[in-house]
Amino acid sequence: MAEDRKSRTGWLQEAWLLLKESVSGYMDDNALSHGAAIAFYATTSLAPILLIVVAVAGLVVGKDAAQLALSAQISGVMGPQSADLLKATIETASRPWSGALATIIGLVTLLITASGVFGEMQQSLNEIWKVEPRAMSLSRLVRARAASLGLVAALGFMLLVSLAASTAISVLA
Repeated sequence: MAEDRKSRTGWLQEAWLLLKESVSGYMDDNALSHGAAIAFYATTSLAPILLIVVAVAGLVVGKDAAQLALSAQISGVMGPQSADLLKATIETASRPWSGALATIIGLVTLLITASGVFGEMQQSLNEIWKVEPRAMSLSRLVRARAASLGLVAALGFMLLVSLAASTAISVLA
């Protein structure tokens, strides 16, 4: 019985030490600030991605159906207020005089913020894992940004497929 109590105490001590080390490492690595920076870049790149998704999905299923399906998805994930904000943003961008301008601004914003997301993630991981980044030549920088944009394109494609599947399911049901 004494041995059983000792093994429980040893386990609790190990768990406590692990918790202390984890919190200490989290604070030392400034993980909260890194997370905030990544969240900022991700948030600023969300609206342009959604505008592009609606434009592309609108070519396939119609603009109104694409907006409705996207609003339903956003409402389910982030709530009705976010869906209303998205709807207003899309309607503003859809005006004939502002549609092309909004698309261009959206694409430029997407390129900048999307590459920023992955650049910030790389920098954060390097700092947390104490990795010294290699010197960044121009060709390496271009390749890194191209890879970032490729990842964004893949994520946008997956979002588009998800939206199309949701729209098809709701139309058939």
